[in-house]
Amino acid sequence: MTPSSDVDVAVRYRVGDLVFDSGAARVLRDEIEVPIAKLSFDVLRVLIEAAPNLVSLESLMTRAWPGLVVSPETVVQRIKLLRDSLGDDAKEPRYIAGVRGRGYRMVAVVQRLPAHDEPESAPASVTPATAATVAPPPTRPRLMRIAAVAVLLVLAVAAAFVTGERWLHTTSRPAIPVAAPPPRSVAVLPFSSLTATPNDGVLALGIAEAVLHQLAAAPDLIVIGRTSSFTFKDRNVDSREVGRTLNVRYLLEGSVQSDGAQLRVTAQLIDTQTGANVWSVRFERSPKDIFRLQDDISLTVARTLKLSLEGGAAERLSGQGTANFDAYFSFLQGRAQMASLRLADVSAAATLFTHAIELDPDFAPAYVELADAKLMVAEFEVTGDRRARVARAIEEGTRLVERALALGGTNGHAYVMRGYLRAFSDLAAAEADYRRGLELSPNYAKGYEGLASIIFETPTRRDEALVLLDRARALDPLEPRYDVLKAIFVHYGRGDVRQADAILVDVLAHHPLYGPALMRLALLRGPDEGRFADGIKFGEQALALDPRSEWTRNTLIATYLDVGDLVAARRVALEPPHALPVRQLAISEFLRDWRQAGEIAYASDADGTQLPTQSPAAIFSIRLHARATGEYSRARAVLERLSGVTWDAAGNPQVPVEIGLANATVALGDILIQSGEREKGRRLLEASLRDMAYVAHDLKRGDYWYLNDRQVALALLGDTEATLTLLEQSVATGHGYGRWSATSIDPAFAAIRDTPRFKAVVAQMAAHARDEYAAVEKLRREHLVPAADTPR
Repeated sequence: MTPSSDVDVAVRYRVGDLVFDSGAARVLRDEIEVPIAKLSFDVLRVLIEAAPNLVSLESLMTRAWPGLVVSPETVVQRIKLLRDSLGDDAKEPRYIAGVRGRGYRMVAVVQRLPAHDEPESAPASVTPATAATVAPPPTRPRLMRIAAVAVLLVLAVAAAFVTGERWLHTTSRPAIPVAAPPPRSVAVLPFSSLTATPNDGVLALGIAEAVLHQLAAAPDLIVIGRTSSFTFKDRNVDSREVGRTLNVRYLLEGSVQSDGAQLRVTAQLIDTQTGANVWSVRFERSPKDIFRLQDDISLTVARTLKLSLEGGAAERLSGQGTANFDAYFSFLQGRAQMASLRLADVSAAATLFTHAIELDPDFAPAYVELADAKLMVAEFEVTGDRRARVARAIEEGTRLVERALALGGTNGHAYVMRGYLRAFSDLAAAEADYRRGLELSPNYAKGYEGLASIIFETPTRRDEALVLLDRARALDPLEPRYDVLKAIFVHYGRGDVRQADAILVDVLAHHPLYGPALMRLALLRGPDEGRFADGIKFGEQALALDPRSEWTRNTLIATYLDVGDLVAARRVALEPPHALPVRQLAISEFLRDWRQAGEIAYASDADGTQLPTQSPAAIFSIRLHARATGEYSRARAVLERLSGVTWDAAGNPQVPVEIGLANATVALGDILIQSGEREKGRRLLEASLRDMAYVAHDLKRGDYWYLNDRQVALALLGDTEATLTLLEQSVATGHGYGRWSATSIDPAFAAIRDTPRFKAVVAQMAAHARDEYAAVEKLRREHLVPAADTPR
């Protein structure tokens, strides 16, 4: 039954950028299904069929809930859920506009589409030709307190600056039996250098990488990414095994030999189903003729695989952006440095890209790579002036990318890089750039990864984000970064600790020295799961690989303090290269020095050295600093900014959807109560509890992320029974052990601190911490972690 008639007639509509299909009971955006609950789907159909007219509240209740008695508030809440599913904004609606006290109407252009069995000539518009165009989605600042983009991209990449490429040469994943690989799929393996000079090695890899990049521009060809293809460098593996591992039909491999005056390049295309050569070619050219040589190889592959070379395809499969050999060689050297992912090498790469641009000011790809290198160093080398450095890098990077696009608007990598830059301030514009970049470079796995992180920002689109991430992994199946990001998605988005843990363990089974997986597992096992000894073991491994990672270092400091090991925490905090004051935040909290802890929290928030993983400690310290000093106005100003809470004319709180943590909102409620605005604080806490329940259940994020914030809010509201029950549940599930010492002294629990149930919970937490400390000591005896006072 449809909500609007007694006969279920399958109809299809285009609604702005959506396709509504009643027969299939689904809504699509860019051919990807948008998850929508059945009742929300029925409400959407009523609004579409009435467009552009207003649908009254009474009519919506009658047509979407036939035979039932519902209240106007039910309609309001259902519209809110529908907007969240569509990524709509009530203040700047793309799809659904409300008319206060009267009802709702569609503002997007609605067009009737032919049903699947109707001729294409049948569509008829159901809105007047003068209907307004769809308003663009509202832009939102990239705030570290809630933006999944900020949290996910940094967590996924920050720990990747490992010493060397050791993780690249570990065990490949075993091939999973699948159907025959796509017939038009190829992996470009690294060309081998038959000459002993380092420059020839760079040139050999550069030729393979350039051919890979050119082939990747073909929309009807699947091209495996560089990380996976280049994993097989200097490895004698049967071509059929490589094909099964990468799920490709063809391999392109070759060799390069140089005597200084001539390049001798041999290339072979191999059928992985049979192991036979499809063709083999040999070129003898001057090094200055390398560009035509690479074009010839790419076009020969395209013709062999019967790719279309019409409509500009041949141009996309040729050209490196420069005809200057010296500029190109400097560019190749920079790309080789970038591949190591070490900050020192990335800085050196920036110098090489700058030199390439000096030699050829019209070399567009060099501008893109320079923007990437400069932003990478600014983002992930945490120094006292980090915020200013990142701002400068974004501004400079934007100029560099705009220059690249001005030199030629078909550079897909330039659009993807601009999307990354725009994600700091305008997620809608960033998504548009990512999509344009992928149109031009349909095999760019990094582009799908970035778009997935943008999409993940909207809770109702997280399944879509996982689909995009799977696409990135299919294009680069041996790149472990995508698995780490998937672990972050399921942990952060669903609260699924077990699945996230299993994914990370699997990554380390194949890449034991992969820094991001070690760092994430240190965070997951330590503060999040309460398996502190395991967290310390993984954290020490990750920090040994990359001493510059402040993410790893601060996680390790906090975990040592969770087991009461102040000596080890201080040792980690004082190590070079940057003994930043923010490293002392958790230590000051541990020592109950709330004045110092609060000042560190305020200063690190202001200078940008405070990381998202330190936010709970910082907010807790601001709360207790205010209680110790009476500086409630100062705390309120910061917490209102961090939480995004605003107030209407009647003094009612407007709480944004808490897709991150609710700790800043709850802390603000506490500050209001302590400063004498008791009723205002209580209203805020009640609103925050409702919002946490909505995100946990309606948006299916789960209760995991809100256990601590709900406990504190309920305690401040005086709900003793609910508070104690939650505390007991959190300990029983193992999720209450992280930051347990803060729970034991939180003034919100003052009224229940002397109750037997609270004492039992704290005693269990303390006993668990002692057991974990004993496990750490065992790891030290086994030389798996350093002694507490041993310098690294």
